[in-house]
Amino acid sequence: MLAKRLFAGLLVVVLSLLAVAPAAAGGPDHFKAEVVGNDIYYCDTDGIYELGPDADGNGLPDWATGAEHQLMGVYYVHFRAHFFYDKEGNLARSWYHGVLEWTITNPDTGEFITEKQTFVDQEEEGRYITNHSWHVKLPGEAPAFQDAGRVIFNAETWEVEFIAGHHPSLETGGADYCAILGVGTWIAYSYTEYIE
Repeated sequence: MLAKRLFAGLLVVVLSLLAVAPAAAGGPDHFKAEVVGNDIYYCDTDGIYELGPDADGNGLPDWATGAEHQLMGVYYVHFRAHFFYDKEGNLARSWYHGVLEWTITNPDTGEFITEKQTFVDQEEEGRYITNHSWHVKLPGEAPAFQDAGRVIFNAETWEVEFIAGHHPSLETGGADYCAILGVGTWIAYSYTEYIE
């Protein structure tokens, strides 16, 4: 269920930029964006809950009834995108670079974790290539979760074609923020973002 979390923030930004990218021949086109937002992580401890819909299409339920805890997140994304076109004006290649930073807090205890992702990605000839580093930490402790290296996906099916590095997110779906903060299992996620 949470397997898409690693790229969810990136894909939201990419899709918003593609929506405004002009389809003009000659390019390349260059975009820069800063995104800030808030998110909520729904945590379950007793296994009794009902998941809401995935209205935003990111692969995660948007809410859950029966979740005993909610973690509050604040995130910031600095993002650059470059789009290159062929002679006919069709998009031939895209390149993305960014830094995503989150602080996720348990409002009941004040405990928090920090997360940082950096990436240099490209899409070309039906492949999506990501080179990234992803770390989740409790203050003053070693990383509770880390994922780094290169993964090449089929851009249409999202099947892995090549992998190098340490990528537990491909099997586990990523860091379980609820478990790291000791309040159960992560079951749903919602967010609000503001593109500057």
